[in-house]
Amino acid sequence: MPYKSCHGFTLVEVLVSLVILALGILGTIAMQTYALNDSQDAYLRTQAIFLVHDIGDRIRANTAGWAFVPSPFDFACNQPGANCLPVQMAQFDYGYWQNAVATQLPGGVGEVHRRGALCSGAAAEGLGVKITWPRANVDITNRLGPACFSVDIVL
Repeated sequence: MPYKSCHGFTLVEVLVSLVILALGILGTIAMQTYALNDSQDAYLRTQAIFLVHDIGDRIRANTAGWAFVPSPFDFACNQPGANCLPVQMAQFDYGYWQNAVATQLPGGVGEVHRRGALCSGAAAEGLGVKITWPRANVDITNRLGPACFSVDIVL
C-alpha cells in the first residue's frame, strides 16, 4: 500500500508554534509593565508641576511674606477670622505645601530657596522652587537618580 500524503500538523510543529506564541505573550506582558511604570511616572510629574504652580501662586499672592524664605510652620492662618501677618501666612503656605508634596508624591521633597539674578543676568530677584521624588521605575531611578522638577519665580 503506497504512502499517501498526510494532511495536518505534526507534534513538533505544534510545539514550535506554542513556544513562539509563549514568547510573544511574555514580550507583551513586559511591554505592558513598562507602560504602566511610565504612566505612573507621567502622573507623578504632572502632580509635581501642579504643586510647583500652587506654591508659585501662593508666593505671588503674598510677596511681602516671602521677602525671605520662611521656615515652614503650622499657623492656623486658614481659619475664618485668623489675623495673620504676611510672614506667618508665608510660613503656613510653605508648611501646607510641603505636606502636600509629601502626600501627593510618595518620597517627594519640596524646597523653596532664594535666587540671585535670573534670566541670563536680569536684575530681578526671585525664588527657586524644586521638587524631587523617586521614579516609579526602580531601574531608571537606580541609573539616573530621582526625578526632579524646578522653576524660578521672579518677584
